Amino acid sequence: EDYRVHTGYMCALLKLNADDCADALKLRGTNTVATLRPLTDDERKTLIDAYTGDLLESHPRSRAVRRIPLSILVGDKLQDAVASYCRKGLTK
Repeated sequence: EDYRVHTGYMCALLKLNADDCADALKLRGTNTVATLRPLTDDERKTLIDAYTGDLLESHPRSRAVRRIPLSILVGDKLQDAVASYCRKGLTK
C-alpha cells in the first residue's frame, strides 16, 4: 500500500496547510503526518476515529489501516492495539 495516500488523507482530515502537506508527501516508507510532527490531542482523536471507524470497516484487510493507529496511539491504548496487531499476524 502507498502510505502517501494515507498522508494525503490525514492532511485533508486535519486541514493542514499546503507546506506541511508537501513536506509530508515527501516522506517514504510507512512515515505519515503522524510521524512527521507531534499531534495535538484533537488531531490524534480525529485520526484515531477515522482509522478505527469508517476506514477499518470499509477496508478490513488493509495493513496500513490497521498499522497506522500504532503510530498515533499512546499509553494503554497503544499496548492493547500492539497486542491485537501482533496476535492477528501470528494467527495467519
